[in-house]
Amino acid sequence: MKQVLWMMLVCMPMGGAAWASEIVPLSEAVKSGVKVEFRSTGQTPTNISSYYGTCMQVRVHNASDSTLRLQLEPGLYLMPDEDPLQRMIILEDQIIVVAPRDKQMYNLAVMCTEKYDSAPGRYSGYSVGDFAPTKVVEMAEVINDENWYDFTGQSAMWAMHHPDVPLDYIHSEDQAKQAKLRFMVKRLREANGLPPIQDRVERAQSRLGQVRVGEVPDREDQEYVISKWKISIQGEFRYTLAESIMGTMQIFDETGEVVFTYFENQEIPAGERTFRFQFSTWTYDEADQFYLRLKDQTGTVVKERRISTDSE
Repeated sequence: MKQVLWMMLVCMPMGGAAWASEIVPLSEAVKSGVKVEFRSTGQTPTNISSYYGTCMQVRVHNASDSTLRLQLEPGLYLMPDEDPLQRMIILEDQIIVVAPRDKQMYNLAVMCTEKYDSAPGRYSGYSVGDFAPTKVVEMAEVINDENWYDFTGQSAMWAMHHPDVPLDYIHSEDQAKQAKLRFMVKRLREANGLPPIQDRVERAQSRLGQVRVGEVPDREDQEYVISKWKISIQGEFRYTLAESIMGTMQIFDETGEVVFTYFENQEIPAGERTFRFQFSTWTYDEADQFYLRLKDQTGTVVKERRISTDSE
């Protein structure tokens, strides 16, 4: 499901004159008494995902008699009214100019910062929160400067907030991009005195303790077990295309490996579409995530849905 966040800004009459000729950061505007309202409002034809990229739309209402120049700030959190929903982070540093007694709308790029929470539903409420830690703000600025509004950027943002996300989860065919984002995450962890992030192989080996393959434990009654079970997931993927494409629909795991291919280079007409999916796989972790992605003929992801192992 794709959703849009509406942001209603109502400038207080007393503050309007003071702001007539200056740029006002969003965080300062809120502290100065500006009323701000965020609402998720549904799907748009251009959204790749509902939790990262240009999946928000800002609606600014200037109720004052002076021109409003509002500065969006990378690294500013958007807090959900409902606790199960994901906290979002602003990526862009654009300036929105609104004439007196006028309204403006702007498509805004954001990302999720809470990997294991739910994506906002239609009309979910949000409000402006605090700034993220300095190095997270730096990450938001780099993603914005490089225009990395894709899953690679999102995976790096998750890794900045979740110590359990391995470095190899941040993957891209662009090796320079992948290396830069992994370095930033690693630097953050080192600055906070945290141990290096393990990759998937290292995590699997750590679950075996210190026992090597073919080696008998010192204590015969000590067992080392890695649990693995088969899961089956099904559901619906609803999306909208602005124009027809030759598309490929596939399931990916968290490391970017293809789990299942439904079809390749198939013509998909423009408009609202519904794709019913089902797949089975093995998992070691109940928190594993999978991704249903629709790619065009160039290999670009045009639509995506994140799938949890507890999906129905």
